[in-house]
Amino acid sequence: MKLTSDSGPVALCRPAAGSAPASGLDLPAAQLISPAMRVVLLPLMLLAAPVRAWDFSATPVCTIAEDTPGLVIRVTYDPALAEPYAISLTRPGPWPETESFGLRFDGPAALTIATRRHRLSPDGRTLTVSDTGFGNVLDGLALNGTATALAGATEVPFDLTGASPAVEAFRSCGVVPSA
Repeated sequence: MKLTSDSGPVALCRPAAGSAPASGLDLPAAQLISPAMRVVLLPLMLLAAPVRAWDFSATPVCTIAEDTPGLVIRVTYDPALAEPYAISLTRPGPWPETESFGLRFDGPAALTIATRRHRLSPDGRTLTVSDTGFGNVLDGLALNGTATALAGATEVPFDLTGASPAVEAFRSCGVVPSA
């Protein structure tokens, strides 16, 4: 039998003498999948790739984490602290010094929360808010599609896809956090 393609005859790949027999077809991979099929398969393979998701860890303290190139987010619960809940947002550049800081959650349970109790790290890149309860923050993370950190004129949006399972685990971590 003679095999051909649009570009002419196709050479079959055969194992070298003394080597293990080939598995499957003896056709080169490029000939097994037509160009039209490659156009269909590539997007499907990309969809099957793992989606970046929020991470949860129970040690050393209960933590939800999301790392992106523009923003690193950590939500922690440490019952040993007077204000056991904290959210820290770290950017490549410094946050502006402002009187208030807010989080706007956009989605089915949209809300905006604000505080004057935020603080900046010595290099200004990490903004942290701590409190005795974080129900609104946890609900905002779990129930919405995006959030935006608001510091003066600076707005830093971030995706909440995949946050809900991490928030659920966080709520059940150690001593059950208040809602």
